[in-house]
Amino acid sequence: MMKDDFIATATIQSTGYPGKKEARMELLSAVIKQLENMEDSHGVILFPAGYFNAGQQETSTILQWVEEEIRGKLAKIERSIIVCVGIDGNIEGDLAKDQLAIAVNKRGISAMSRKFYPTRAENGKIHLASNHLCEEQGYPRIFSLNTRRYYIAVCYDVFGIKKLQKNPEVKVNVILNCVHGFYPPKQGAAGISLFTRHGFAGASKRWGCPVFGTAVFFNRSVPKDWPTGVYWNQGSKSTKEWRYSDNPIKKPESLCTRVAQETAFVNIYDLADCPGI
Repeated sequence: MMKDDFIATATIQSTGYPGKKEARMELLSAVIKQLENMEDSHGVILFPAGYFNAGQQETSTILQWVEEEIRGKLAKIERSIIVCVGIDGNIEGDLAKDQLAIAVNKRGISAMSRKFYPTRAENGKIHLASNHLCEEQGYPRIFSLNTRRYYIAVCYDVFGIKKLQKNPEVKVNVILNCVHGFYPPKQGAAGISLFTRHGFAGASKRWGCPVFGTAVFFNRSVPKDWPTGVYWNQGSKSTKEWRYSDNPIKKPESLCTRVAQETAFVNIYDLADCPGI
């Protein structure tokens, strides 16, 4: 059992996107139930960016459904569990113009973030937040669980954090990074190591706190050594020189659950054992 709060990262290995939001919700529900049966601590469960998508419609068309479904699954759990998950909408080809991530507890949405830092392909083409701390639809980007403050980053936002000068005045203790996904080489975004070194590790170096992230691996296996929890303790070393072996957060054993063509590999981190918190 955990000595402290936990963070569970649900990394998805997919051999075919299910197409329907109900299938993704079934997998999310299975992860919640698995953790409910195993753990007796408070915690956060992190899912990828774009885990749910509204197709060509705005995220607002499915937002209430996602909130109510997750809230219902958490309602009977006595301890505090918060689910963070990404929702995409207004999708044209490979471009999602409407990218959100939300934190949901048993009372409903407690925090919401919109991507603030675009990729080169997205620059000037998607609806961005005006800055890295602004509210979204009246919700804050940062939420608290017990004594810790959690910041929700949408995919490439961690590269934006890397460029910012300091942790916010009201200190963030943990960055939660919902990443969209990785594909086989030459079939889409494939730079797993680059994203981890310059994104996860770079953001941790800048703000002095751990980064926990997760993604969907499309038609490829989740690398056994991929760290979903990263903390920078390498001083002035360049992120170009950072290696997985430099990471002081040790990857725990993974649990797994499968629904249709997708498997969730869930790493459960006991925050008492995580440096930098």
